[in-house]
Amino acid sequence: MDLGLFQREVAEIIGVTDSSVWNWEHGTEPELHNNPNIIKFLGYIPFDCPDDTVERLAWYKRAKGMNFDHLGEAMGRDPEQLSDWLSDRHNLFKKNRKKIKLLLKEQEFEKRHLIPSFFLLNGIPCSPANSSIDLICSSVNGTPVL
Repeated sequence: MDLGLFQREVAEIIGVTDSSVWNWEHGTEPELHNNPNIIKFLGYIPFDCPDDTVERLAWYKRAKGMNFDHLGEAMGRDPEQLSDWLSDRHNLFKKNRKKIKLLLKEQEFEKRHLIPSFFLLNGIPCSPANSSIDLICSSVNGTPVL
């Protein structure tokens, strides 16, 4: 993606310092809380959306720039419990997997706006797929699905 913008212009759009943009261009991962603005700037989610329910929760957390406290609040769960789930330290019961699917589905309906054959997640194009949970995934191998 070459828009001919200077690092300072990109930094201003995203809301970070020039050095943050330089660091990202040289391999440093952005801080989690910057992801929503980066995604908005790019126009797509630049990381893969996994098929596994628990991995999708981690993907959702990353795309939304949420820490475990914010995710715990959204799910009505203890942040440490969520950390255990996402680090694979605990196996999830079927009912917990259902709760994760429900959260992802609720967020999809909350954020989706129908436009001709597209859905949006926080303003990001996302094509409909076979299941409602698939609607929250808007990239395949870093490429937007339109």
